[in-house]
Amino acid sequence: MDRAGHIVVALSNSELFSAPELADTVLQMALTGVPIAPPIETRIVPTDVARVRSVAGDYGLTSECEKGSASKLPKAFLDSIRDLKISEERGHMNIKSIGQGVVHMFQTADGSFVAPRLHHLTVQVDAPSGTLVLTQGDHLVLQYARMPIPPTK
Repeated sequence: MDRAGHIVVALSNSELFSAPELADTVLQMALTGVPIAPPIETRIVPTDVARVRSVAGDYGLTSECEKGSASKLPKAFLDSIRDLKISEERGHMNIKSIGQGVVHMFQTADGSFVAPRLHHLTVQVDAPSGTLVLTQGDHLVLQYARMPIPPTK
């Protein structure tokens, strides 16, 4: 809703489609009369389950990223995203941070994983180096490292 009380409602029954983003775009065009180019479509491909299983595990923010983000992000938010868990469930990659729900990710043609309905959340994982980069839109870029597996007793 804008200040004049205009409302645009967009509904979707697919995680591959961001209804709030569409509503915002339509509202902007209706108010300004200026067309907005459609976003470049991300090509979703079948998930490489073996790859997801190879990167599954626990990840923590790198110390450099945490120090750099401390002045830019609220402490409560930073605390909620400090650790991530990647898992495979029914052939899909799931990602979960401490303070948030499970996010279902979709594999793209370039090998990254996306959650389009969450304002372009993208995860790039490099299994050999144990690194993960989480990007959300143009504003948030976080670097994670795979946490060591505790020894069994």
